[in-house]
Amino acid sequence: MNEPKFQVNTEMTEELYRYSNRGFQKYTMPPGSWMVWALVAMMLVGNACGAYVLEGFPRWICVTVCAAFFLIGCFMIRGLIRKYFALGQAYRKIVKQMEGNLSQSYAFFPDHMVITRWYTKETLSYDFVSWILEFPKGYMFMLNNCAVYYFWKREILGGTPEEFKAFLESAAKQQVNYIEIKE
Repeated sequence: MNEPKFQVNTEMTEELYRYSNRGFQKYTMPPGSWMVWALVAMMLVGNACGAYVLEGFPRWICVTVCAAFFLIGCFMIRGLIRKYFALGQAYRKIVKQMEGNLSQSYAFFPDHMVITRWYTKETLSYDFVSWILEFPKGYMFMLNNCAVYYFWKREILGGTPEEFKAFLESAAKQQVNYIEIKE
């Protein structure tokens, strides 16, 4: 059998899991989601000011609307907090399912890739790759069966991350999407 063009030996750590998840969320979330937060904050402040200035029935309306926007904001914050803790729970569940065997290796050949985990070794054509994401520190790709794989750039053997990106784009016949993640 030929030697792979690129090889990656990685271990799925919680740091890698959270980092890749942040990149995936940035890829799948629309770029204007911060505007929802800004709108809720502006409406909350505006109605609070109205409730302070107005009297009678208009004041009651402003207080009611202000309370509604306050509750919406609370639920949005609750969602963020739950999502943060859910990531840790999801990682621990994966570790339990993997029975502590977190090592994985990827061998990238010109016409196929081989993914080796503790319980299986899969040979896949690049036709099965749905999309490929590049982050400042790593890569992530998803297969047609919704399996997601990710690893750090520093773990790539056989060339530079730029050479690896060019190889992937050529082999998978698709563009690698760059996603900026702030540290």
